[in-house]
Amino acid sequence: MMGTLTIVFVLLLLTGTTMSKELGTQCYSLTYQDMALSHPRPEQFSFTNTGYLNGQSFYRYDSKSQRAIPLPPWDKIEGMNDWENESQLQKIREDFVLENMQNIMDYYNDGNGSHIFQGRFGCKLCGGDFIKGFWKCQYDGRDFIEFNTTDIPAWIPLDPAADMIKQRWEADPGAVYRAKAYLEEQCVGTLRRYLELGKAYLRQLIPPKVNLSHYSALGGNLTLKCLAYGFYPEEIELHWLQDGKIQKKEVAETQPIGDGTYQAWITAEVPFPEKNTYSCQVVHESLPESLVVAWGEQ
Repeated sequence: MMGTLTIVFVLLLLTGTTMSKELGTQCYSLTYQDMALSHPRPEQFSFTNTGYLNGQSFYRYDSKSQRAIPLPPWDKIEGMNDWENESQLQKIREDFVLENMQNIMDYYNDGNGSHIFQGRFGCKLCGGDFIKGFWKCQYDGRDFIEFNTTDIPAWIPLDPAADMIKQRWEADPGAVYRAKAYLEEQCVGTLRRYLELGKAYLRQLIPPKVNLSHYSALGGNLTLKCLAYGFYPEEIELHWLQDGKIQKKEVAETQPIGDGTYQAWITAEVPFPEKNTYSCQVVHESLPESLVVAWGEQ
């Protein structure tokens, strides 16, 4: 049994891709994301795995079709993957993830409820150099377990039930070292190959559209919102300017839209009379220079 678990554990690593670019330094990431769902009726499960290259989904597997299907425009790239073999690997992966999810549900004695198990793992390159490997799981929206890739790799439990999962995944002492090797070597090799195959798509630049809005806040103030959307790649900087001067820097909230592009926004609470003294500055790789949008100009 442990031999089978070890094989599945390694196969669990062999899915997904995400890439990102940071301003000033080109960074790319390959990310895989699992999602397992249980439904109110007993033994009613579903599973999906999606691969991302720089925020662009390039394939998807689901338990209904049991097929790993490349997504446009990646389906037009020859040599991207052996999708028949990928489908078989994902079926093994599905069985492994759902078995672990069942164990967690048994631990909490809640086999008939609706639950969700999510995993996200992959690797990142910046300037052509390896930066990090990552793998973290959540159960019902809370952090569950994550992989520590230091010199002595280990699974770090973040939930009471995760101690049980840690024991299962570390029963073969070599499994954690194979996981570390995957994240730091095999994943990076796959990422470099995908970068070469998909460079025509990954190096496209789509400038953001910008919208300013406001709504009433407490005390007679206004909450201002600067929204940038429809841009690629993901990394972007948004700043509030007052009378042309940058105010306190904020980290923009960024989300994928679903069409391969992103949206990001920042907010600020200001006195009503000062609204027109504020503008939003946008810095993005697709723009020849920073874009400043004032009220009434968007």
